[in-house]
Amino acid sequence: MNVTATNHDEVSALLTVTLDKSDYKEKVEKQLINYAKNAQVPGFRKGKVPLSMVRKQYEAGIAFEEINKQVSEGLNNYVTENKLRLVGQPVPQPVDAMDHNAESLS
Repeated sequence: MNVTATNHDEVSALLTVTLDKSDYKEKVEKQLINYAKNAQVPGFRKGKVPLSMVRKQYEAGIAFEEINKQVSEGLNNYVTENKLRLVGQPVPQPVDAMDHNAESLS
């Protein structure tokens, strides 16, 4: 994970958080395995749902949740380490399309 800051003026800056797939891939895999153990899908016994089916249904949601968590932690760590004083909460800029399978996200 990499956080970069671009100062616009004395009171505002743009912080960009860049995540590599390796930053969140392992945690997403653990969550998918946990979902597979507890999933109740018609036609399968509890805990016997194929991982590929669980991945197809839940991977995107789990990945976006983990990405959001990582970005939030990275931003908070950057603010703490650089002793930035915030007047309010950071305002996120919308991203048109985000692919959780991409090698790098900004």
